Amino acid sequence: MLHGLLFVLYLVFSLIVANKRQWSLLTWLPVFLASLVPLAFIPVEVFLRKEIAKSNTGG
Repeated sequence: MLHGLLFVLYLVFSLIVANKRQWSLLTWLPVFLASLVPLAFIPVEVFLRKEIAKSNTGG
């Protein structure tokens, strides 16, 4: 039961972050899918770092 609660909290917090950073659905979707597929967080982490770097440089 705790595992399910943590999963729901992860989804809620990921939606909050996506909203604050004004991510499109196509940006948030890999974050969601990475929560379902083992080790998928690695390419998503690289993708998000690039997205954040782009938004910080204004591009």
